[in-house]
Amino acid sequence: MENLEELRLKVEELLYKNDVDVLLQAAEKLKYEKIEELKEKSRGQIINLVRRWLQEIVEGIESPTAKNQLLNDVFLTLGGSPELSPVNEKEGELSKLQQEYEQLKSQQEKQLLEMQAKIDKLEIGVNDKSAKVKVNSSENASVIEVPSSTRALLRRDFKISGQIGELGQAEKLTYISLNHQIESGLKRKYTEDEIVDAVIRAISPHTSLRSYIETMPELGLPQLRKILRIHYCEKTASELYQQLTTMCQKPKESVQQFLLRIMDARNKVVFASKEADTDFNYGSQLIQNTFLKALETGICDEYLTTSLRPILRKDGVSDEELMRSINELASQKTERENKLGLTERLSAKSAKVSSVEGAKGKKGTSPEASEKQDLLRRDQGNKV
Repeated sequence: MENLEELRLKVEELLYKNDVDVLLQAAEKLKYEKIEELKEKSRGQIINLVRRWLQEIVEGIESPTAKNQLLNDVFLTLGGSPELSPVNEKEGELSKLQQEYEQLKSQQEKQLLEMQAKIDKLEIGVNDKSAKVKVNSSENASVIEVPSSTRALLRRDFKISGQIGELGQAEKLTYISLNHQIESGLKRKYTEDEIVDAVIRAISPHTSLRSYIETMPELGLPQLRKILRIHYCEKTASELYQQLTTMCQKPKESVQQFLLRIMDARNKVVFASKEADTDFNYGSQLIQNTFLKALETGICDEYLTTSLRPILRKDGVSDEELMRSINELASQKTERENKLGLTERLSAKSAKVSSVEGAKGKKGTSPEASEKQDLLRRDQGNKV
């Protein structure tokens, strides 16, 4: 079989030898997107456009067999002789079989994924050798035997999204995100050993942390979580709670940004309180009440604080309601300030215009009128 490059060169050579009608047929074979526009071009332009389109199509195909088949079809469309075609009868049959194989492989993978999804949805209990699932139907009830070997084949390995690096690396995985993924793995019935292995694989290679953990005998998930908490230098629940009570809006921070920051701090307190080795377990209601009070006393603007107070005192107020209310109040405040600023600017401009007009009036007094005013002042002085 000649290589793909030689076949492509033969196709391009035939492009320059054919007329417009054959070139358009080749473009249709290649599924050219703008056939109608192509018909309005000259022969030379059509050759260049089809040649470029052919290169893009071939580069986008990963399978060498599929590339060979496409080039061979275009070769025959352009009038190439089957005897001179790089793909002979046996090669064509082989190409066809390979395509069928890839299609079957794709279908089997899809069926395996669908079966796995059904198994996970039914939450099959796994015994030593097999799991039994009772399936109810309109006619009778049947029992499906699912061998544990099949479940092991279908089950995906648990993976941690992201990488655990050194402390302070911004692009690395955070402690909160890591624990969220661990909890998600536990909910999906992964074993602790599978989760421990996934966490170890997520640690950056050649780091002291990974070397230390890999050399620990019989490392369990609770012990690993304690080590990770120390590695990330996470604060205790008491420290986070104290930080929540003293939070306030920064000078250049918008009220929306402050709300998100204080909600994040509240969630960290809730998360830390659920840790197994926490020094004090704060209740959810206590944390929520502290959060609302810190939010009310931490906003700098008195207008926003006063307007927001009835919402904060409302029972069961949600985060979404707080975010929506603060956005509306901040928008109203901005509109109000813009209106007041416009009024002040107009008043200042009016006063300035009046002052200028008064000055012009004094400046425009005639000499005769000025002389009469001076005589009148003298007469008043003599009378006195």
